[in-house]
Amino acid sequence: MVKFDDILFWILISMTIAVALWLLAGSPTEMGAIIAVALFVATSEILIWKHLFYIDRSNKINLSKIDKNISVGFIKFKSDINIKFLEIDNKLDKIQEIMANKRYKK
Repeated sequence: MVKFDDILFWILISMTIAVALWLLAGSPTEMGAIIAVALFVATSEILIWKHLFYIDRSNKINLSKIDKNISVGFIKFKSDINIKFLEIDNKLDKIQEIMANKRYKK
């Protein structure tokens, strides 16, 4: 899907080349040609920067979503580890009870 900005960018580049070629033929004044080329180049640069800022903004949003997912994953991992440690503590307590009962039975 071609966007308006893409079409405008290529039109500006084409106009820049056209003015440069027209200047080689000798038709426009040098000052007018320089102003036209500078205007076309500046406008195309603005369009490029606008596109880059849009990409940066969308990446920032995606990275914040990833950061949220990672945080949720770490919280879940931490709770799972805590549950496992509680199970290990319970098993160790049972082993300790069994060992204490065997000592007293002797």
